Amino acid sequence: MGQGYHFICKQCHEKYSADVGCGIAQPMACEKAFSKIASGAYGAERKRLVEELSGIAVSGNLELYVCSSCNRWESTLDLTLYEPNEPDYVPEFTIGGETRWCGAPCVSDWELCQDYHVIKRYYHICTQCGRRMHKASEQETLNLTCPKCGTLNWIDSIIMWD
Repeated sequence: MGQGYHFICKQCHEKYSADVGCGIAQPMACEKAFSKIASGAYGAERKRLVEELSGIAVSGNLELYVCSSCNRWESTLDLTLYEPNEPDYVPEFTIGGETRWCGAPCVSDWELCQDYHVIKRYYHICTQCGRRMHKASEQETLNLTCPKCGTLNWIDSIIMWD
């Protein structure tokens, strides 16, 4: 399930949005993320882990990341790598009878929490100031500042999708 927040800036009236979660597009998001990791787009160590370990999974969820230094924010994929707790574990969650997309297991969030463990976190770096970003809390999400002028916003609408 995904959730979208639509905002209007109180000062400059710029409209913008932030999305978190996923939905029925999760297998495609997992496939795209896994392909980029396997190609080395996110570093040699992640590429090596994907090549050497079997059953590796990546979350297909969008998360909201905020920079504590400059308040810049972005909605992007988590990219944390997970490994099954049991070596021969096969994901229960299937779509169209398939549990693998592009060589990567399509694993639901509850399976990642229950049957997998984190082997490599991905730390998003702020493109504005170069500092590490953190996942936004719900309170931070509701109080995002305008990316154009830095003023607090009005929540125009909140949507949910699957």
